[in-house]
Amino acid sequence: MDYGVCGPDITPLPETADYDATEISAYITTVLQQLKQEGAYGIFVGLRDNTGGVVPTFIIGVPQVNAPEVALPPPPQDLPIWVKEDSFISMPGIGEKWALNPVFNPGRIALEGVSVGIETGSLRGAGSFCGFLKKGSSPGKIFGITAAHCMPGARTGMAVCSPSTIEVTSRFNRLLRYTTICPPPDRLHITQPKQTEVQSILQQFRFHEHPAGTTFLGSADSDQWKTGVLSGQHLGEIVSYNFGSYASLLHRYDQKLQRLGLRHFFAGRFWETRMDWCIFSCNMDRWLIPLKLQRYGGNIYEGETVREIGYLYPRAEVEKMGRSTGLQCGKVNPIVLQRWESGQITCEIAIIGKDEGFAGTGDSGGCVLVNENGTYKAAGILIGKTKYTSIAVATPLAMILDSAADYWWA
Repeated sequence: MDYGVCGPDITPLPETADYDATEISAYITTVLQQLKQEGAYGIFVGLRDNTGGVVPTFIIGVPQVNAPEVALPPPPQDLPIWVKEDSFISMPGIGEKWALNPVFNPGRIALEGVSVGIETGSLRGAGSFCGFLKKGSSPGKIFGITAAHCMPGARTGMAVCSPSTIEVTSRFNRLLRYTTICPPPDRLHITQPKQTEVQSILQQFRFHEHPAGTTFLGSADSDQWKTGVLSGQHLGEIVSYNFGSYASLLHRYDQKLQRLGLRHFFAGRFWETRMDWCIFSCNMDRWLIPLKLQRYGGNIYEGETVREIGYLYPRAEVEKMGRSTGLQCGKVNPIVLQRWESGQITCEIAIIGKDEGFAGTGDSGGCVLVNENGTYKAAGILIGKTKYTSIAVATPLAMILDSAADYWWA
């Protein structure tokens, strides 16, 4: 299915675009309800045509292009539609991606591209670090935050580490076959640089016995086999998390934008939006003994302390820091992205990436920042993207901290 203008260069809606946000949202809702495909999405953006002009266009992402043809209703004002094979995806880190690069102990953690994950036995996913928080009822303590879907099977009290177990173990597994500690049936030719890196991983990171982990020799001259996973250094324990859809939150956030005199999204009162966050304690006291193991580096980004939160609003210029793709730039689209998930539609704030996109697998949980008059402010947490375009989505930190009472940006 392909109607009207189509092309790869997606931009935020131009300033001159004349549209009714309620009418646009209602049309996308109707289309998604017809499709009823998990992961399908709709958004109204700018699409650059062959002449260089930007045409306001509906993009409908459909995971199953071979599904029976659907007769879409006519769009408002006969606007163009691009129906493409695509889907909305969450982005927990997976081993195949992170195994490609050497893994390092980040030492003191700041707003950098570092991974966090459940400490032992979790090879199903991990995410990026978003930042440090404080809590009114726990003075003197520091907490960290990431996306909840990056902590599969999360429960209160579970230990959190950085770098994540999946990152460390995946890199170790990629190198193991080229070393003398690999089981002989799986061993390939011995490569000294890989042997050296494996030994460094074993020295830097912690081993945990686990029946589903990797089997290797305790040392090259040992006959004792070990089976388990390798994790980064301990950060703390999960204290709170939320993964669900809620009505009215986006509407209330939109009202706050209006009160602040910022552009807003014309969000409907009953629009559902995703809450996807996980807060964990940061055991600073144990990091300080000895001092060289201190891991709290503060909310430092690009050499500057990020002292407060900002806001995601239409056409805001933003930056993202994630484990996989590092620093990327983008712009907030004036119309939200709507997606079909578990039989319902949720509405999420969309960011259009520049050049090579805004996010990749493993960037979920990363911090989205705005630069206001030369001052960086933490504005959102990355929670997903479309599979084949430069569109990502983020939840405003202001909305998260309003719902997670008693926490604020450290």
